[in-house]
Amino acid sequence: MELNSKQSEKNVRAQKRIKELKWFYNHLIIYIICSIVLYILSAKDILFINIISPKILNNIELVKWINWNLFGTQIFWGIAVFFHALCVFKIPFIKKWEEKQIQKYINKLD
Repeated sequence: MELNSKQSEKNVRAQKRIKELKWFYNHLIIYIICSIVLYILSAKDILFINIISPKILNNIELVKWINWNLFGTQIFWGIAVFFHALCVFKIPFIKKWEEKQIQKYINKLD
């Protein structure tokens, strides 16, 4: 009986781990695809603006705004992906914190 409960617990942990990894890799893939799309759209916008009215690109504020949208989104989203990776791959600090929180919760239930 005890072996079954240990095996069941291992299965639950394994399923949870696979789910965490799956969410992380989905997040990473979406980030990469969106970054590529943003870059392509921004490049097309610049080309489109240059064809319609080349004088617009002389507007430094507009160029800064386009660059901010191109790089700002990718930078902040990249930081979020980095922290997601830290959580999924169980950096020691996070793992210790998680274990303390689980123990604290178990103690509350007793």
